[in-house]
Amino acid sequence: MNVRSMVVAAGLGLLVIAGCQSDKATDPVLPNVNGSQPDAAPAVSLAGPTLIHVKATYSFTASATHFFGTLTHVWTERFCNDAAGTTCSPWAGSGVSQSTYARSLDPDCSAAERNYQLHVTVTSGSQTASDTRQVWLCQAA
Repeated sequence: MNVRSMVVAAGLGLLVIAGCQSDKATDPVLPNVNGSQPDAAPAVSLAGPTLIHVKATYSFTASATHFFGTLTHVWTERFCNDAAGTTCSPWAGSGVSQSTYARSLDPDCSAAERNYQLHVTVTSGSQTASDTRQVWLCQAA
């Protein structure tokens, strides 16, 4: 931002007049409360394993960016027998509303492409974004 000032002599004192001129190439863009840029679209990225080898409880984390206000997380999950997701159980809600989700998973080779799919939708007011993670339950030999 360029600041221009002008000093004007008026009677016995001085008057300083300052004005601002926008310079889009150098103006800083202030982030919102969640660290995002005001013009950026909301987004969420789901992190966690993509292949399991042993029965364990696995954690998944939703990282949301470019949202304003309080975040709400809705997690749904399903199991599929194929990579394309055409032979799957129905999506089921988990009841978890935090940014981290934990799930016990077992290796399962009952179908060659057996996988678990986890979906999260993050909202804040009218803003929304979602992501899906596919976890392979059977490693091909």
